[in-house]
Amino acid sequence: MKKQFLLLALILFSCKEVSENNKDVSTEINSKSVSVQQDSVVSLAYLKATAEKYTFETGVLDSGDLVTVVQGILGAQGFQELKDRFGVTVPIRIEENLFWVTGCMPHECSYDDAAIWADTYTNEVWIGIRTKGESVSFTNTEQVSPPQILTDWMKRPYISPSELPE
Repeated sequence: MKKQFLLLALILFSCKEVSENNKDVSTEINSKSVSVQQDSVVSLAYLKATAEKYTFETGVLDSGDLVTVVQGILGAQGFQELKDRFGVTVPIRIEENLFWVTGCMPHECSYDDAAIWADTYTNEVWIGIRTKGESVSFTNTEQVSPPQILTDWMKRPYISPSELPE
């Protein structure tokens, strides 16, 4: 668990550049990913019943095999940080066997948010977390590249709070 947070911190902090005037400039992270193998057998088929509902209605982030998988990937503290990013959500999308949901911290949707993609047939899970505009992905598989929907989500432009209209 500590290794995962250390790796996340290393990825996030190693993606900084110092400009000529010594100010930190964040670089765009589009395809950083961390893969964690899951040992236990799980089934995510139950997620199909959550279509068009909100995470707080379904409890998908409170209990069940999805929680088991995500905690296995992120650890308990990382999972809680992920859940904090689901204070504001959109309805869960299910297309065939694919589960997709995004959420964000209240009043911080453009720069502190998260996404979960799961294949309910293969039990493959991808998690995207954006912190202050920098994105990183995690998975329980050996796949190198995230699904296209998550890649597109990670490429969304960062909007600083100071840039938001009042």
